Amino acid sequence: MLLGGDELGRTQGGNNNAYCQDNEISWIDWSLLHTEAGASLARFAARVADIRRAHPVLRSRGFLHGGEEPAPGIADITWFDEHAGQLSDADWHAADGHLLALRRAAAAPDGTVSVLTLMMNSTAEDCIFRIAGPSPNTLLLDSADPDAPERSITAASVAVAAHSLVLLLAVVGAPVTNDRA
Repeated sequence: MLLGGDELGRTQGGNNNAYCQDNEISWIDWSLLHTEAGASLARFAARVADIRRAHPVLRSRGFLHGGEEPAPGIADITWFDEHAGQLSDADWHAADGHLLALRRAAAAPDGTVSVLTLMMNSTAEDCIFRIAGPSPNTLLLDSADPDAPERSITAASVAVAAHSLVLLLAVVGAPVTNDRA
């Protein structure tokens, strides 16, 4: 969820109710775009928007409950820990739980299933996440290296830097063809 100006690093000074402020708190400072940090953040936000646009699995029409299986053994939504263990009810209440992975899956019109896994590390240390799901994967995004190009991941695990996230994509199944002789 982005608010206008977030892509430039605009913070509103922490004010989450700035609609009635007609001053620096609510104004967008477009000069931030001309700083390296502002330009980098704008590129990252554009890349995130492009990824969302390119992958319908990120645009659900309703709340997901994990009850559908677009591919055998792969629910439409599942939450994991860094060891690829599915979260239990108790895990959701663990105060020390700072590593989390979300896997979303959806069928495409061509018969393939897109499986996106978002791995989030809110700790001060780098962490290795075991990949829960199909392989190979394409690393679409790494917030610790926002300008890094997409790359193939064939290993069973991936490093997620401190205070960052990684987004992976796997595609399951062959496209359905209508070849007629």
